[in-house]
Amino acid sequence: MVYVGVDNKNEVNSLKENAEKLGKIYDKESEVKSLNKKLDDKIAEVKDKTKDMKDEKAMFLLVNEGELSTYGAGDRFGSLIFNTMGFTAADDNIKGSTPRTKT
Repeated sequence: MVYVGVDNKNEVNSLKENAEKLGKIYDKESEVKSLNKKLDDKIAEVKDKTKDMKDEKAMFLLVNEGELSTYGAGDRFGSLIFNTMGFTAADDNIKGSTPRTKT
């Protein structure tokens, strides 16, 4: 049995580690290494673009079964957008809202 859940506080490294586990199982380590490098490059590219956008605000919204929810920095989904990629949260009061903040 192989656990491939994602650590919500460290999504990218967790995702890459899971890919490496699967790559080892299916003898695809070199392909996984290449994909992980591409992921790192894309994240760096986005971070480079967002560093000059600090006055611009972003919000992560999720619509599910008639509910509108938001995620903030340090939270599931929001962490990837705000902490990893460098977008500035539109509302600093939305933090670590698990379960998510219903809007």
